[in-house]
Amino acid sequence: MKRYLCSLLLMATLLPLCAHSQSTEFTLIMDRIRADQLAAVQNVTTLDNGVTSTLATMQSNGSWPDVSYVYSATTYNGGTHLDRVKNFVLAYSHTGSSYYHSSSLFTAIVTALTYWDTADPQSWNWYHNQIYNPQRTGEILIILRIAPDTLPTTLYNNLLSQMNRGVPANQTGANKMDVAIHFIYRACLTENATLMATGVSEVFQPLSYTTDEGIQYDRSFQQHGPQLYVWLWFRTGPGRGEYGSIPARHVVRCFVGQGAGTFAVSP
Repeated sequence: MKRYLCSLLLMATLLPLCAHSQSTEFTLIMDRIRADQLAAVQNVTTLDNGVTSTLATMQSNGSWPDVSYVYSATTYNGGTHLDRVKNFVLAYSHTGSSYYHSSSLFTAIVTALTYWDTADPQSWNWYHNQIYNPQRTGEILIILRIAPDTLPTTLYNNLLSQMNRGVPANQTGANKMDVAIHFIYRACLTENATLMATGVSEVFQPLSYTTDEGIQYDRSFQQHGPQLYVWLWFRTGPGRGEYGSIPARHVVRCFVGQGAGTFAVSP
């Protein structure tokens, strides 16, 4: 995700779209999200090797012994589970992978997602529960949307329900955009135009000037209260540096995903 550049924003404004029904537009947006996720795979051999390694350590119930699923302020790393499942899904869906459309890998995907659904691991940190985990789940479901194998209906619906966490209207700045992104994912998966309108509106709202968290009138950026992230605005990297790149990254993602359709943002 960190590779998004301003040139992509220009490309997005030039993407021509014919008139589509809303259903077709939801599909088109998901196609773009899926293509972007697959394009982010820099080395298929590395992906495959990682999948082989994590498949070997996955337990019969779909969990991993080195992942802490327990509610904790210090040890929880449940998101690692979803990261590994997402890599499974990428390998399963990538035409260059040795796991492409592997039935055995898909069985592992179902097993791992079933464990996640049953355990529903909650973190002490709201970020995992309301941003990270719902976003990863949405990406997994969107990538699998056109797979030859399908998830069991109950499991699929349960995962969609788990995504319904967090309210963008209750957040500000980068956090608002992060929650709104998985609202957009869920809107596509459920073909819900009202939910999509909410997600789109909320993801672009932080672009307006504010004295709260977000873009200040001096064009600096604040998050976590009056903490300045001026020099991090366009920096990408781990930790709090992310706050600088999140607004630009999400805006480009939405422009590219929505193009000029019904859900596109007016100039």
